[in-house]
Amino acid sequence: MNNPPPPPPQAEATNEDTNKTGIYLIIAVAVLAALIAGVIAATLTNNHRTQSTSAPSPIPSATSAQTVNTAPNSVQAQTVQPAPTATSKCLGTNWTLVQDKWCLYPASVEWISDTTILPTQPDQIDWTDPDQVAAAYAQTSLTWDTRYDDSNTTAFRRASIYTHANNTTPDTSNPALSKGQGDYLTALSRGGATSTATIEAIYTPALPPEPLQPDGSWQRAIDYTHTITYHDNTPPTTTTGTLYLTLNTAPDGTWLIDTITATAETPANN
Repeated sequence: MNNPPPPPPQAEATNEDTNKTGIYLIIAVAVLAALIAGVIAATLTNNHRTQSTSAPSPIPSATSAQTVNTAPNSVQAQTVQPAPTATSKCLGTNWTLVQDKWCLYPASVEWISDTTILPTQPDQIDWTDPDQVAAAYAQTSLTWDTRYDDSNTTAFRRASIYTHANNTTPDTSNPALSKGQGDYLTALSRGGATSTATIEAIYTPALPPEPLQPDGSWQRAIDYTHTITYHDNTPPTTTTGTLYLTLNTAPDGTWLIDTITATAETPANN
């Protein structure tokens, strides 16, 4: 009787194969894990780079913000100077304007624009002619009317527009408080009055007859007739007098009066 054959060696080989397979599987898992870890690490690195690249720019500093916000355009950058006005030369606040050009002090004084009372108006003379300026001063300084004025001193305030002092040290005191109101008070007692002046002669007061002096001043004497006509139709009062004037040129080439000397008036010869 024959013995049975030994079992085939496949079973042992199978176990060896199984062990090898397990080792391979472990290695594959490890490799896979390493690959996954690498992928994850790469992803995190890319995300960090992306975030770093897209981060917002810093907030501008106060200086840079002002530079951007306040940079003027061509129009804003220009410094606009106000156009010169007639009032730019008037001093203080107590004044009015004569014909929108000449400063009259104080504001309570009213200019007489009625040419039947004051024939010579400042816009009608040549200010570069000293004789015309002198005559205008003489006539204006003696012209007043109780319908316009509360003092005969207002006549001198109106005439001051022809003087240098009016542009430097104007008199802003109340003319109604001035002394020497005798003629005005007499006029009030006669229902009011109008005071006017007529220029009789303009000449040089001393030899030589040339009015232009070596110092550049212009000297003139003016003879005038002064008439006060009362509104109650009583006879007028008529006197004569002389004004001695010294004029000098202003920076703009016009002539203005610097000194004034008046003689006492005397009754006119009728």
